[in-house]
Amino acid sequence: MGTILTLEDNVNLIYTEATRQIAPYTPILYMPSAKREGSIDAVGSSILFRREDRYYLITAGHCIKQDGNLIGIGVLDKRDFHQLRGKVVIGKGEGDKIDIGIIRLDESSQAVCLRNYTFLDDTQILLNRWISDETEYLIAGYPLTKESIDHKRNKLKVGLLPYLSKSSPATLYGRMGYPHHQNLLLAYDRRRSGFVEGGDMNMSPHPKGLSGCGIWHVPDYFVEDIQKVQFNLSSILIEYHRDRRTIIATKFEVVQLLLLSI
Repeated sequence: MGTILTLEDNVNLIYTEATRQIAPYTPILYMPSAKREGSIDAVGSSILFRREDRYYLITAGHCIKQDGNLIGIGVLDKRDFHQLRGKVVIGKGEGDKIDIGIIRLDESSQAVCLRNYTFLDDTQILLNRWISDETEYLIAGYPLTKESIDHKRNKLKVGLLPYLSKSSPATLYGRMGYPHHQNLLLAYDRRRSGFVEGGDMNMSPHPKGLSGCGIWHVPDYFVEDIQKVQFNLSSILIEYHRDRRTIIATKFEVVQLLLLSI
């Protein structure tokens, strides 16, 4: 006799499978370690995207540029660190609340990313101008507190965080000073775990390291083949407001405009 799944079980299965499939589009960003020569430190998360013959890495602007200077970020090429190269654009925009960084990858970095990861395309993008507030989204990135780097043994332990959240009501945008057409606000209450897989976790990790990861919309919880679950990128996470227990993201509509400049 088969097991009857509850609605919650089914939703968890869908989001867990979506997270597994999202992982290849979501490299962790690293930089050479300032404290340990020959080693690396995690900086944040990112998304790979291609349009025709152009290949991009998209992340939060502060993961690329700090204190007015570009930093040498990179990704792993199997076990080796590869510093990304290409044309860079940093989006500030209205009220300096865009904070998007894009690298149009050169041929060498394209080859590394194609060998180790996967690129999204326009068929997997959600332009969410018409999506209603208080809609469920999946946040999928790499919090630094869930990463472990053994510098002596040159070993990495990482895990993609699948956190389920709802977008905030329209009134919060005005109170926090974020334009509704530009940003997406989502609840992130560390005291109440939003982990999809649950388990014994009753408190979510600090979201440091999630900067640059994708905010995803799953349009349907009921699919005949779970491996064919749909997921669409809607926004890029840029910051966390602890006092408001709110995550700030920049909508892909804004990212599209920046892509035109690079």
